Amino acid sequence: MIVYMSDLLLVCTYLPCKSSNPNWRDQFLNTLYALEEDISTINYKDIIIAGDWNVDFNTNHPIKEILLSFLKSNDLCVLDKFHHDSNSYTFRVESSGAESLIDHFVVSKRLVNIVSNVNIIDDAFNHSDHCPVTCQLQFDLSTVTSTNRSSDVLVNELRWDKSNLSEYVSSSEFFLKIIIIPWFLFDTNQNVWRH
Repeated sequence: MIVYMSDLLLVCTYLPCKSSNPNWRDQFLNTLYALEEDISTINYKDIIIAGDWNVDFNTNHPIKEILLSFLKSNDLCVLDKFHHDSNSYTFRVESSGAESLIDHFVVSKRLVNIVSNVNIIDDAFNHSDHCPVTCQLQFDLSTVTSTNRSSDVLVNELRWDKSNLSEYVSSSEFFLKIIIIPWFLFDTNQNVWRH
C-alpha cells in the first residue's frame, strides 16, 4: 500500500518469499519493479517503506544485491542498525527454531538523522510468526504546514498474492476471541491436578 501525504510518502510492502514456487523470483522482481514505477511517478521529499521484505540483509539471499541496488538508486537506508539487540529477528519458525530478520523499516537518507529508535516487539500475545517492528522519528512539527485538502492524500495498493488481508484479520479476531483459556491451570499456588 502506498499513501502520499504532502511531501512524505508512506509505503507498506509485502514482497514474495523464496519458496518452493518456481516463480518466486519473478514475483519478487515484478513487485519490486511495480513499487519502483509507482514511487517514481510521485513527487515527494521523503519516503518511509515498512513491512515484510522477505530478505535478511545478513545473509546471501539471491535477491539481496538487486534489492540493495533498488535502495541505493532511491537514496534509501535500511534501519536495522537501530535495533537494540544485534541478534534481532522478526520471523521465527517454531518447528525448526529458524530465525531471520526479514521485516524492515527503510527511509530516505535525509530521515536517518531523526530516527530515535527501532524496536522489535517479541510479545507472547502475538500469535503471528512475525514480530511487529516499530520506528520512532523526531519530526520538527514547526515546519509542517496543515492542510485539509483531500487531494494531498493518495492511496494505492499493490498485492502480489491477491489475498484479502482484512477478511483474514477479521475472521482470526472473531474465532480467537471465542477460545476459552483455562487460566486456573496456570496458577501455581493452587493444586488443581487430580489423579
